[in-house]
Amino acid sequence: MENTNPMLNPETGKTASCCRKRFWPCFIFLLVIIIVILIGISIYLTSQASSLVGNTRSYKAVFLTSGQAYFGKVVSETKKTIVLREAHYLQAANENEGYNLMAVGSEIYGPTNEVRINKDQVAFIETLSSTSEVAKKIQGGK
Repeated sequence: MENTNPMLNPETGKTASCCRKRFWPCFIFLLVIIIVILIGISIYLTSQASSLVGNTRSYKAVFLTSGQAYFGKVVSETKKTIVLREAHYLQAANENEGYNLMAVGSEIYGPTNEVRINKDQVAFIETLSSTSEVAKKIQGGK
């Protein structure tokens, strides 16, 4: 006589509910593994994002997509902004002198010497060497 019960396994004679009992522990185990992997990736990406703040002794050159450049120390960084202190920028001088290095805060409206830059406006960032003319002028102006 042929088995007409679709829930009965013809080889073992057990019903399919036995298979369901093994499914949930495996499913939960795989879910926990996936969550652990996602947490690890999140921690890794977060640590990579704040790499600019690590060395606050060196000066950075932050070049914007507009062509403007700021120089200073990165003191804070989020997903959306970079904060520079001891901030300076180049201002065109007369034909014979080229450019002047201006401290942020020397403007007539008196801002603090800190610049908050939106990351979507940043073209690239470079670390200035201690022998850089810009770094020497910033240190000399303290």
